Amino acid sequence: MELFWALLLLVFAGAASLVDVVRQSRANPDEKIPWLGNPPRLPKWWFLPRLVMVFAIMGGINLLWRAAGIAPWIAGVVPVVAIAVPALCVLIAHNRRVAAAEAPPAHEAVDEVQK
Repeated sequence: MELFWALLLLVFAGAASLVDVVRQSRANPDEKIPWLGNPPRLPKWWFLPRLVMVFAIMGGINLLWRAAGIAPWIAGVVPVVAIAVPALCVLIAHNRRVAAAEAPPAHEAVDEVQK
């Protein structure tokens, strides 16, 4: 039963992580979000998803460690990677969209080169 609750907490932490990144991207529609650190504008109640995520990760890793009987660093690394990868995908997609909006259209770039 501990394994079920561990996985449930880790899924909850992943959802909180995605909510955090999506809220940041909506608060900064025209600016890139840095990989580390805070974006230029933080949404209202920005700390709440992060707080939920941290406590859910800690509880999930603790339960996973006890239920599966594996080394604590493995019980910590695997879920953190599984939680971070979807959030980083959203962050990369946002930053690419912003970079594409800032770049001039392709036909304008060709016209400048021909001049």
